[in-house]
Amino acid sequence: MFPESETVPHTKASSIADVAPTDDHVVDYDRAHSIIYLRLLDAAKEGAAWGEVSKIVLGIDPVREPERAKRAYDTHLQRAKGRSERAYEHLRDTNWRDYAWEYLRRNDDYQARYADPEFRARLDAGLDGPERCWGLRFRG
Repeated sequence: MFPESETVPHTKASSIADVAPTDDHVVDYDRAHSIIYLRLLDAAKEGAAWGEVSKIVLGIDPVREPERAKRAYDTHLQRAKGRSERAYEHLRDTNWRDYAWEYLRRNDDYQARYADPEFRARLDAGLDGPERCWGLRFRG
């Protein structure tokens, strides 16, 4: 279902907890794994087999660690489904430009570029920006 090239990099895979958080609010772990949650939701919608998803998305081999892989898959998918319904209700009133900016400003590559005074000067002068560096386009 998923190409092997989309396997989670080792550093991200090693950060996957055996069990997803159960807090009633968004926690740092959720923020750090938001892409993982989205990929789990996409895979579930496509009907992908849990073992394949566990290996490729979570980076946990279901053959070597079947119980851990299944537990991580089940709890992370449950967390993703719950988050998608309630955790981001406040975003309904947020315009997409602000949402995209909030995501971008937390991006490590952007932060590294922004630390460069020359890049900041280009941003301030309107000579460079998210649309040029990261391909973001905003309507109206």
